[in-house]
Amino acid sequence: MPSQANKTNQDREGEALKSICQILNLVSRYYTVIICFDEIDTLNNCDEAGNKTEEIIVNLVKRLYDSIQQSAASKGICFLTVMFLDTWQEIVKAFGKSQSLIDRLVGPKSQILIDRLVGPGKKPIQLEYLDGDSIIELVQCWHQMAIINPETLEKLVQLQAKYPHSIDLWQLKSYLQPAPTSNEEVVKYLEMVEEKIRVRSHVVELVRKYLASTNSSTVGIEQLYGAYVTSGAPQSLTQEELSEIMIELSSPLTGYLGREGTSFYFLRKLYEPQMNTDERR
Repeated sequence: MPSQANKTNQDREGEALKSICQILNLVSRYYTVIICFDEIDTLNNCDEAGNKTEEIIVNLVKRLYDSIQQSAASKGICFLTVMFLDTWQEIVKAFGKSQSLIDRLVGPKSQILIDRLVGPGKKPIQLEYLDGDSIIELVQCWHQMAIINPETLEKLVQLQAKYPHSIDLWQLKSYLQPAPTSNEEVVKYLEMVEEKIRVRSHVVELVRKYLASTNSSTVGIEQLYGAYVTSGAPQSLTQEELSEIMIELSSPLTGYLGREGTSFYFLRKLYEPQMNTDERR
């Protein structure tokens, strides 16, 4: 888990975009991914640079389109931007009638995904008011897909960005279940990841306190395990499990502990994730 302290906002945004693409690529191997940006026609809503909400969203879709590299096994990723016709016309003007942008948003590749979703040769899905039949169709479709709440996806990306390598994509795959339990399963996975981080944070802090209280430069596994058992740790561990965690924390990819042979010393803190589990539900 490399330090994020010396990274610029642009670096963090780049890593977050990379994490999103990895997650979407993984999910698309098992399900067709549909991400909808609805109600983007927000009046008088601009960022500090004067960019409108709809311009920011369209630019995000373009960046994702350019960045995602789907495998041959992918079932497709579809971005839907729901807006009024005059909003679309304003976006085209804002981007200087860029043909590359238009191709990305409504290009020929979009018909391939439409054929996959609604059948070859059929027309795109039209926006209509819900009636009894369409509600039944919607629920039937929903039960066939893995649906993750936007808040859960955001927490997933935030966790990966703040604690690099904390999200194991292949492990996450086993938690992607058809709706309506898919979001709950991903929440369980996030809770498990957070618990692992808390345990590691506790171990790092225990090493720091042990060395300070004993005025030592290093500590061995046996000595620290005795302290761990009585430290009120968030999770019980065997000595072997503690040893594996300390080796992990002293690897070049993490760098929270240093290592001299079979002994360890403190390098830097690992802060616990401050995330409200109830918010993901």
